[in-house]
Amino acid sequence: RGKITVEPRPGGGTAFVMLVPAAAGSQATDDAPGDEAEVESARLDGLRTLVVDDEFSLRHIALSMLEFEGAQVDVFASAEAVLAEFTPGAYDVAVVDLNMPGMNGWQLLDRLRELDPGLGIVVLSGYIDEARAETHRPDRMLPKPYQRDGLIEAILGAAERRAASPGADGAT
Repeated sequence: RGKITVEPRPGGGTAFVMLVPAAAGSQATDDAPGDEAEVESARLDGLRTLVVDDEFSLRHIALSMLEFEGAQVDVFASAEAVLAEFTPGAYDVAVVDLNMPGMNGWQLLDRLRELDPGLGIVVLSGYIDEARAETHRPDRMLPKPYQRDGLIEAILGAAERRAASPGADGAT
């Protein structure tokens, strides 16, 4: 029989630990769930992140990756949906797809910066125009397709903007 435990994390969040019995005939090891695995899966512990991508599957892949890493994540299908619900100071980082119908990612980046100058912004795209990037100045750029570690590193880098901004505790 296996076992699942739920443990609160200091500062918020929850850790789920699942123990599964070894298959018959397999070698037992001394490896037990420990701090190393828990630290690895909590690199974004409590980081308030919004993801906007018009592609359903990519939104939900990002959601799964980021929640696994401990982030608090809200996903949106369009720039307009983000702006309808956006509250300055509510997020540490925005992950924005550039190529969306309606308002594109560059336009959303500019609007988010007007509303919340301390928000860290990562832009995602299969093709990133360097001249536009120089004009709009995202904190990080990540080409698609991306790996989880690349996304996490980009988000951590962009989060430095929030940490350095006045009211970095999220208070407005």
